[in-house]
Amino acid sequence: MPELSLDSAAGSANSQSAIHNSQSVPGKSAFIRGQTVSPVYSAAFMSTDTSSSAITTESEPAPARHPGWFFNPYVQLAVSTLLTASSHVFLKKGSHVLASDAWFGWAALSSPWTWAGIAAMVTSLFSWLYALRFVALNIAFNLTAILHALVPLCGWLFLHETIGLKRGLGIALVVSGVLVIAQAAYEAEEKL
Repeated sequence: MPELSLDSAAGSANSQSAIHNSQSVPGKSAFIRGQTVSPVYSAAFMSTDTSSSAITTESEPAPARHPGWFFNPYVQLAVSTLLTASSHVFLKKGSHVLASDAWFGWAALSSPWTWAGIAAMVTSLFSWLYALRFVALNIAFNLTAILHALVPLCGWLFLHETIGLKRGLGIALVVSGVLVIAQAAYEAEEKL
């Protein structure tokens, strides 16, 4: 259970009544110094200590808020997904370099398309890691399943690959599944 301590005696006296109001009901948020503290911090086992001036906890702190719309974790999931899809297209274009060492394809590293694919994949990794700080893995991973639709569509659009009827139906099923997961994630976020 988290243990909270308040630094100043005045802050402790003003905040103690707010904490006391939430102690009797586990899961109810406390209101401390003009900020709402999540139910994790307003659990039934709280104590105050006047030896310090800030709220501290022994458990893992709440994740920091993300600044601006671009750093919204769901936007970063979309960025990661788009970068991953584009990296696959770039790598495919770079793989067509004729090489004498066709076994390993080392000559493909001479193609700028290959390097663009590598750069997109690395950038995608950083977006993915950022998003995972805020979104549960089971939600994030399932939302990125849209890649199973984006990569074939990008292959059709940019590489002139064909998409048959069965594959088209499969893509439609994947998109509908991702929409169901996205709706569930949206509803869960609204409850928070």
